[in-house]
Amino acid sequence: MNSDILYIISALIIFAFFAFKIIKSKRKKLPYRTRKILEQSLNIELEKGSEEDFTSRAKEREKLKDYKGALEDYDNALKISSPDYEIFFRRGIAKTKLNDFKGAILDFTSAINLNMNEASAYYARGLCYSHLKLYEEAISDYTKALERGLKEVLAFYHRARSYVEINLYAEAKKDFQNYLNHKPDSSEANYYLGFCEYNLGNYQESIKKFDKCIVLNPNHETAYFYRGMCKKEFNDIEGCCKDLDLALKKGYLLAYHYIKQFCKEQKNQTISEIASSTESLTDKTRSS
Repeated sequence: MNSDILYIISALIIFAFFAFKIIKSKRKKLPYRTRKILEQSLNIELEKGSEEDFTSRAKEREKLKDYKGALEDYDNALKISSPDYEIFFRRGIAKTKLNDFKGAILDFTSAINLNMNEASAYYARGLCYSHLKLYEEAISDYTKALERGLKEVLAFYHRARSYVEINLYAEAKKDFQNYLNHKPDSSEANYYLGFCEYNLGNYQESIKKFDKCIVLNPNHETAYFYRGMCKKEFNDIEGCCKDLDLALKKGYLLAYHYIKQFCKEQKNQTISEIASSTESLTDKTRSS
């Protein structure tokens, strides 16, 4: 009887062991890097109330894209530390990740007040102003960042876009050209430079930039549209209508209005020319 009981207990132990192994093998394993970051994050002794502890964990949470958690840690770090440029700057970045651009501007401003010669905070604040459509403020910050030696060429592109939004096309043109000196294969920069040339009345140069944009991105519907509008300025109605038709087919619905206006006129003109030729031929036949 005792041997039977021992046999049953042994069988249950063996069954439990293999069941545990099967369940463990089916658990979804975290990537190695993520596990290490979590381990490091959890091992920080925050009970000591150290600024370094909160800041370190905030940075690790950022790597895991836990921006809310990072904000909590940066908040705690600032409560127990003297004003610190890096903490304000990093908290501002975390806020931008959560689309809190107004809050981020406050943090970048605090960072700037602590170090007015650091370019990065001006650039980051400029991006926030752009998101909020405060283009004049954005232009001011991009300019200050560039004056302080910012190496990020995207600052020229973003400043140019801000100039376009307030119709300063000559200023935008300079920045787009500067950006294209570094990134010549940017379809958007070529498009916007063409757009600036169009608004400045430089239609031939505008067509060249739209041509380049379309080569880089054949589906850029607005490039077809404005190229067509440039061709109209040269009385190339056929070329204009072809581009407007392509713009419409690729999704730029505004082109329909212009097709109806310009291309209908072209069609009527063609009919008129045919009628005139027919009348001339009839007159010649009668006279003969």
